[in-house]
Amino acid sequence: MSTPAFKPIDPTKIRIESINIAKAAIDATEDYIANPVVPASTKLNFTSEQQFDFEAKRMQARIRVDMMGEDESSHPLGLSGYYDMYFHFSIANMEEHVTGSGKALQVNAQLGATIMGIAYSTMRGVVLERTAGTFFQGTILPVLDPRGFLNASVQAKP
Repeated sequence: MSTPAFKPIDPTKIRIESINIAKAAIDATEDYIANPVVPASTKLNFTSEQQFDFEAKRMQARIRVDMMGEDESSHPLGLSGYYDMYFHFSIANMEEHVTGSGKALQVNAQLGATIMGIAYSTMRGVVLERTAGTFFQGTILPVLDPRGFLNASVQAKP
């Protein structure tokens, strides 16, 4: 089966409808609280999912990042946290990026990657701002290829 030729993505046709932090937490053990140190690195694990509503021309993206503070030897410090965020988008020209019908429906992968890139870039800013003033001292999430979010999960360690 050949890959259909889709029109290029026009980012001006994509609108962020809402951004929501569904769940978030930072947790430290009693031992860590008694002797806090700035993490030498933060181990990160990402999961994501996407849902399309083709009739409404909408997409929901969910990204969750789990964080664990580590020392210079990559040992856990007793500091962990997570952010679980939902992003809702409308796509004015959705029909240009979908072909087929029913179970044979194909979506332009570049559309999904573009939207996940927008969502992840937004999440990077939220996590940096929300972890400032905490034991994480402002976690900077790494730059990632948004196409990796189109799979079930990706992992990164700064």
